[in-house]
Amino acid sequence: MSKVILGTTTTPTSLPGYPLREDAGAGAWLHTEKYWIEQASAVASLPARNATTNQLGATITDPDSNQLYCKRRSIGTAGTPGVSEVTLEYSRALYQYRIAPSDNPRAVNLRGTAIPIDDERLLTENGGKFSAANIATAKKALYTSLTLYGIEYVYTDTDASFTWTEANIISSLQVTGLPTGISSGTAAKWRLMGKRIEEREDETVIEETYEYMGSGFIPLFT
Repeated sequence: MSKVILGTTTTPTSLPGYPLREDAGAGAWLHTEKYWIEQASAVASLPARNATTNQLGATITDPDSNQLYCKRRSIGTAGTPGVSEVTLEYSRALYQYRIAPSDNPRAVNLRGTAIPIDDERLLTENGGKFSAANIATAKKALYTSLTLYGIEYVYTDTDASFTWTEANIISSLQVTGLPTGISSGTAAKWRLMGKRIEEREDETVIEETYEYMGSGFIPLFT
């Protein structure tokens, strides 16, 4: 059965009981607008993401007069042909994840990998930790592998103008080179092995993970 919608739908018509204010806890409030509007005008009626005003141009604040921002917008069917039901949710970001360029967080993890005992990366002359005599002794003791420790280095940065292209996403992946934030070292012994890219409201956070191996790496890409 279709809904009976009273009044014009060429401009936003608030549903009964809206706007609605809800206490979200920890001093935060959620403000919800819900309205009907003709389907053809639904998209044009939407405030911009993070807008401080609603579909009618009214400024949205919580009961404590804190500014609220449009964080969610959705358009659905209203049960009447040609009419949409729009929902807007406004909230305040109490915590913001921001990294100043001078305060880029870095982290180092040490990890061990079992390497076959005849792998030449284990030898000290190749950057490993074992001499030929060490390996011979291990073989006599029936070892089939030895642990080679490597370093995982993580560097985080922000980019306010990042664009989501394939080239930007895979840039430098598995390419050897000295990591950002390392002041000195041997480029051939470092390789970018992973990325985590997350879009935030006004910038993109890029976390890069580099791997260090004393024996060095053969570049997979140039």
